[in-house]
Amino acid sequence: VHGWTHSLPGASLIAAALTSLAWRLPRRAPYAAGFFAGALSHVALDSLMHHDLSPLWPWREGNPVIARLDVDISLVMFAPTALWCVATLWRIHRRQVKHPERGWLAQLLAM
Repeated sequence: VHGWTHSLPGASLIAAALTSLAWRLPRRAPYAAGFFAGALSHVALDSLMHHDLSPLWPWREGNPVIARLDVDISLVMFAPTALWCVATLWRIHRRQVKHPERGWLAQLLAM
């Protein structure tokens, strides 16, 4: 399921392609930083969760990160993620009460 796009070189290539597409946008540096941070952190987090990932491909096959973990990391990551989701939804609800003319998506993007 996780092919070359879930490796460090593959994610970097995708981020570079997105950066080249966004090059004409004003203030392009934050976009480029976001593309690279998102792509590389996605590979890093997926390497904690999936056995079939090869984050160091083509230099090394397999997932050396997950081999060192003996606890189900998905359970460890679930609690903070769920807490963040509840806190974000609560903040959107509070802003919606203060500014009912704005939609929920505008509230989320304004955070």
